[in-house]
Amino acid sequence: MKKKAMIILGVFLFSIGAVVAVVLRIHALSRYFLIDGDSAVFGLMAKHIYQLQEFPAYLWLNHYAGALVSYIGALFFAMFGISSLSYSLTGLVLSCGWVSASIAIVRKILDLPGAIAAVGFVFVPPSCVLFYSLYPGGVQAETLLFASIILFLLLGYNMQDKKARFSSCFCLGFLSGCGLWLSPGIFPALLTVLTVFMLKDKKVFLSNKIVMFAAGLLIGHLPAIVHNIYYPGATFFRLGG
Repeated sequence: MKKKAMIILGVFLFSIGAVVAVVLRIHALSRYFLIDGDSAVFGLMAKHIYQLQEFPAYLWLNHYAGALVSYIGALFFAMFGISSLSYSLTGLVLSCGWVSASIAIVRKILDLPGAIAAVGFVFVPPSCVLFYSLYPGGVQAETLLFASIILFLLLGYNMQDKKARFSSCFCLGFLSGCGLWLSPGIFPALLTVLTVFMLKDKKVFLSNKIVMFAAGLLIGHLPAIVHNIYYPGATFFRLGG
C-alpha cells in the first residue's frame, strides 16, 4: 500500500513538473519573443518551403546551419497560418523534445535523488539554457535535442545483445548524420559514439557494425551531401574560413 502511494505521489509530482515546464516555455516565448535576424531568415525560408518555392538544406549563405527548423516552421504555417507566433512554436517543439530525451536518459543512469535533481534542471533550467533550447534561429536547440537522443540510444546500445546492436548502430549513425547536417556541435556526440564502440569491441572498425553505422551516417547526412554536390565544398570552405 505504501509503495503504491509513493508511485501515485511520484506521478502526481512529475505531472506538475511537466506542466510547469511547458508553461515556463510558453511564458518565455511570449515574453522574449525569440524572433531576431537569424530566426527571421529561417522563418522566411519556412514561408518559401510552405509555398513550395524552394527547399533549402542550410540557412541562406551559411552552409553549416541546417534548415530543419524551417521545415518544422512550414508545417506550423500549414496548421496555423503564416505568422511569427506560428514559427516560434518550432522552438517549443525542440525544447520539449530535449526535455523528453533528457528524462529518458535520467531514467537509465541515475538513482532517485540524482534523477529528481536532473529532472528539475531540465524542467526549470537556467535562463541561458532555456533561451537556447527555445531559440528557433540557430543550431543550439537542435544540438541539445540530437545530442541527447544520441546519448540515450548509446546507453541502449550498451545494454543490448550483439544481434540487436546492428539496428542500434544504424540508428546511431543516422541520427549522427542528421545532427552533423544541422550543427557542427554534434561532433562531440559522434566522437563519444565511436569511443564507446571501440571500448566495447576493439575490432568494431573491422566488423559489420561499423558498416551499418556508416550507412546510417551517410543517409542521415544526405541533405548536406546533396547540397555540397550542388555547391562544391561549400560547407567545408565555410567552416574552414
